[in-house]
Amino acid sequence: MRAALDELQTELTAAIADMRRAIFALRPVDLEALGFFPALTKLVADFRDHNQLAARLELSGPPDSLPASYELPLFRIVQHGLYNIGLQRPREFCAGASYGGSVWRRGALVAR
Repeated sequence: MRAALDELQTELTAAIADMRRAIFALRPVDLEALGFFPALTKLVADFRDHNQLAARLELSGPPDSLPASYELPLFRIVQHGLYNIGLQRPREFCAGASYGGSVWRRGALVAR
């Protein structure tokens, strides 16, 4: 009986964690609270920790020059890319982007 209760507790804890990740995916609270660049950094770190991957985020360009209207769409693009990487289960990946003035010069999610 005790083993069954322990297993149920483990499953419930995992289900709650999955639900919290889903809620965050629908409405990225960190984006509002932290700002775009810190929220991206946290997104990649959380993804790295959850999936146990070697991961890093490389950003270049002045962080204060990104128009606010770009933040949510770009956050969603990176979020979806991370989801796809999670499906592939690579050993490591690198997310990088460069922003200068009015356009993104390059952006990539590279999985190995």
